[in-house]
Amino acid sequence: MKKLANVIAIAALIGTPALAADMAVKAPPPTPAPVSSWTGWYVGANVGGHWGTDKITTTTDAGGGFGPDGAAAIDAASPISLRPEGVIGGVQAGYNWQVKYLSLRS
Repeated sequence: MKKLANVIAIAALIGTPALAADMAVKAPPPTPAPVSSWTGWYVGANVGGHWGTDKITTTTDAGGGFGPDGAAAIDAASPISLRPEGVIGGVQAGYNWQVKYLSLRS
């Protein structure tokens, strides 16, 4: 049985004609696509944002020139939370000019 399967497989590979290569050409081949170019106008935009939280505290030395009452007043006023946030954006526009490569070799 195995021998018969091998004979059939070999016959199928050898006995198949290449029909596509024998076909007549009906139309000329298509012209190649033009090479892409970066030349042209462009326009773009971007937008972004940020946010956060910063907790700030201080510990002032009473002997640092502020006196005991001054140091306590600074420390009492210092716990603060900053919440930075913002938005940024921009627009870009321009023109690309691609010059063809000139070969110096002949």
